Amino acid sequence: MGSWTCSGLLQIRNPSTTGYAEKAHQQAINAFCIATELASPIHSASTAGLLGRFYMYRADPDGALLQADSAIKLSGEYGFSHWLAVGTIIKGWALVRKGQINEGGAYLQQGVGNWRSMGAERSMPGHSVLLAEFYLKAGQFDDAVKSIEEGCAIRKKTGDSVYAAELHRVKGEVLACSARCNHRRANIPQAEECFEAIHTARRQYARSLELRATVSLCRLWQKIGKKKEAKLKLAKIYG
Repeated sequence: MGSWTCSGLLQIRNPSTTGYAEKAHQQAINAFCIATELASPIHSASTAGLLGRFYMYRADPDGALLQADSAIKLSGEYGFSHWLAVGTIIKGWALVRKGQINEGGAYLQQGVGNWRSMGAERSMPGHSVLLAEFYLKAGQFDDAVKSIEEGCAIRKKTGDSVYAAELHRVKGEVLACSARCNHRRANIPQAEECFEAIHTARRQYARSLELRATVSLCRLWQKIGKKKEAKLKLAKIYG
C-alpha cells in the first residue's frame, strides 16, 4: 500500500500539467489519506514532499509551505536527506512567491545545493527553473540566465524533456525583463524566440504549461505595443 501512495503522488503531475487540476487534486487527497493510515515517518515525509510539489505545480504557496514545513520537520528528525532537500526547495519557492524574496531565496539555494551534493541530476532542470525565477525577482539577471543554462545542459545530458517548456519560458521572461530594465531592446526578439515553449508544451499535451507560456508571451507583447497580437493569442488559447 505504501508503494501505491508514492506512485499515486508521482502520477499527480501528469493530470495537473495537462489541464485536469481537479482530478490531480482528488488523487492528492487519496494519497494523503493512505499515508495517514500508514502512519510511518518515511511515508509521511515523502507524502508531504510530493504534496508540496503538487501545490507548487498549482501555484499555491500557502499549501506548498504547509507541506514543506512538515517534510522538513520529519526529515530532520529521522535523517531523510532526500526529502529534507525537497522540503527546503519547496519552502524557498513558497516564500519567494509570497514576497519574502531574500528568505525564500536562501532556502531555495540551500535546498538545491543539498540536492546537488547528493549527486542527483533528476529534477535539477526543474530546480534550475525555480532558481532562475528567484533570481529574476531579485533582479539578478545574469545569475538567472546561468541557472537556465545549467538546467538546459543537464536536460540535454539526461535526455529528460519534462522541464523543456519551462526552461524556455523562464529564459524568455528573463531576457524580456532584462531588456526593459537595462534598455536592451535587442534582447526582445531573443525573448520572443524562447516562447517556442508554447509549442513544446503543446507537443507534450501539457495544457497548463502551454497556457503559462502563452500568458508570458502575451504579457511581453502588451509591454512592447503588440496589444492586438496578444489579445488574439489569448482569445485563441482560452477559446
